[in-house]
Amino acid sequence: MAKEVITTDQLKYYRLVAENDDRSKERWQKNFSWYPGRQNIEFSRVAQIYCDSRHTYGDETFMKYAQRKRLHNKYTTTVKH
Repeated sequence: MAKEVITTDQLKYYRLVAENDDRSKERWQKNFSWYPGRQNIEFSRVAQIYCDSRHTYGDETFMKYAQRKRLHNKYTTTVKH
């Protein structure tokens, strides 16, 4: 069974890749780690935003918009009390 020889150039390359990976991870943590949390907050507001739009623009206009954008039925059904 032949053994593979690892050259210093290969070691330098692997080290460079590992360092770049660490730098990329740190950069993402510093600059973009807030994004998933904020995305969850915004997506949880979707139903409320559609409800507000429906009250602002009226059922007819909102339903035209909903049909054009193919909104999910949960945003277009009318709840009767």
